Amino acid sequence: MTATASIKLLLDADDTLTCVAPEYSPWPGEVRTLRIVDISGRGPFRRQYELYVAEELLIVLRAFLAGHPEVELQWRTTWSQSPIMLRDLANRLRLGIKAWRHDFRGDYLAQDELEWSRWKAETVLKVGAESDGIIWAYDQSFRYKDGVEELGGKGLVLAPGAGNGLAPDDVDQMHVFVAGVTDERCSSCPPM
Repeated sequence: MTATASIKLLLDADDTLTCVAPEYSPWPGEVRTLRIVDISGRGPFRRQYELYVAEELLIVLRAFLAGHPEVELQWRTTWSQSPIMLRDLANRLRLGIKAWRHDFRGDYLAQDELEWSRWKAETVLKVGAESDGIIWAYDQSFRYKDGVEELGGKGLVLAPGAGNGLAPDDVDQMHVFVAGVTDERCSSCPPM
């Protein structure tokens, strides 16, 4: 019997899965426009987001996840404070998110993006300690890359370019990382 690796793909939404405008997409082909409404606020606090998602990126991510059943996709985004909006986005993208993680702490009120990045890095380290490997895709992860490197070879940090979202090279790195984790894990499995 072989052991199965447990790898988490922690995905941010804006500027990681999406790009700021269709012309910024590093992927060929169609870029879809998704309108997502944050209904967690009331009245004037409701916000509508217009997101641009490359169809080819979604196709490649779906194939990646289908080819690597040991990888569990989880949102790791400040949008977790708006679970209805995030669930709507997940359903529309059809990425098969296996775990619905609400890591947003109600007592943690970030004052700026730097605090949000610190909070995200803390949750990445926590998940990394419980997994064989993690892939963290977040457009601001470069701010805390050194802190997350304490995961050693267990972590891959992807920081997509300004407003571009994940690129083909990022997905290639994901494949290489997963192969390395599963080869390492399986080399320690008892013989069949």
